[in-house]
Amino acid sequence: MGGNRGATTGLQLVLKTGGLDLAVSAARPREADLGNYRGSLAPFGIPSEDLDAAEIRRRWPAWRIGDEVVGLYQPDGGILDIRRANAAARSRWPGAAGLSSGRTRRCRGSPRGRTGSPSPPTTALWRPTMSVLAAWRHWLLLALLGDLGLNWRITLSQEQVSYFATPNVRDFTPDRFPMWIWHGEHLFYGFPVYGEVAVKAARDMTGRFVTQETRSSEPDRRETELIAAFLRERLPGAVGPELLSKTCVYDDAARP
Repeated sequence: MGGNRGATTGLQLVLKTGGLDLAVSAARPREADLGNYRGSLAPFGIPSEDLDAAEIRRRWPAWRIGDEVVGLYQPDGGILDIRRANAAARSRWPGAAGLSSGRTRRCRGSPRGRTGSPSPPTTALWRPTMSVLAAWRHWLLLALLGDLGLNWRITLSQEQVSYFATPNVRDFTPDRFPMWIWHGEHLFYGFPVYGEVAVKAARDMTGRFVTQETRSSEPDRRETELIAAFLRERLPGAVGPELLSKTCVYDDAARP
């Protein structure tokens, strides 16, 4: 287990845990996903390792898998601590903190690279050489993109993550267990114990499409049970009382 520290702040922002992708060898195109991952890593010299089921079980005995399962392991995979990374970014670029505290209604470029007053409403000005635009409301993001001459179509899907208070915490700490993705009928993924004293797991792309007006912060109990059922089948030692579940939104942007 290792970490990466930001060159400017000296803070540890990335915790290296390794990353494990699993698929049933006869289930195409799911097994092909592993080949695509492998092919995307190789040109950049990022190491990966093909594992059979016996080796997966030997390294991580918590997995309950048959011999038909294969894996791709990336030793350099890890967790980006997003809360700490955001805080580090705000300390490095104070203007970002100013904008996040106000209501930005318009965007326009400026060679001086200033940011507008945080008092609402705000006009954001930025250096055209590099900019990061983020907005947590769908309609606001579309309005800002319009100022930049970008007519993108943005689709929202509501996603959910759940934390389960495993009684076997030591088996799932970052030095013993990697982050993982299961490529099957559903794509499940999860993390070792980090942030909360619990195992985090979720299903990717639930297909629950929403608008900013119809999205909900209330977790779907059926989704929580679907995730728990997968863990009971494949990672039974990770299952414990539900500590908490949270919803979020994926923004899928497409050019017209």
